Amino acid sequence: MEPGPDEKFPVICRLKRRNDFKRVYEKGVFTRGRAFYFHLLPRAKESLPRIGISLSSKWGGAIVRNRMKRLIREAFRRDKEFFAGYDIIVHPTRRCKKFSAIEIQQALRDDFSLATNAFLQQRDDHVSI
Repeated sequence: MEPGPDEKFPVICRLKRRNDFKRVYEKGVFTRGRAFYFHLLPRAKESLPRIGISLSSKWGGAIVRNRMKRLIREAFRRDKEFFAGYDIIVHPTRRCKKFSAIEIQQALRDDFSLATNAFLQQRDDHVSI
């Protein structure tokens, strides 16, 4: 059975190339949440969000890292509209190892809200100077 259009995670929603990651790291803003760290780079509000996930080998073996990446991608896929307008690189903290899929989805939403608020406040502080 073929998944429907909302159930797929399209390639255009992924940061895949090194240059894409490099651009977000250099031009974006780093923010911390409770369970995730983010590098955010704003795009057009109507544009599809793109996500890249970064996990070091210190996080665990390949099985553990790949499982976490799958859970984050799934949480992102379910709430794509919530993340619209940004290129995002996600770094999960060690706290996330204990989270279920639902907890990851909720933590990702909450931390992203905190991150975008901090980003917008930081941007407004620079504009007002």
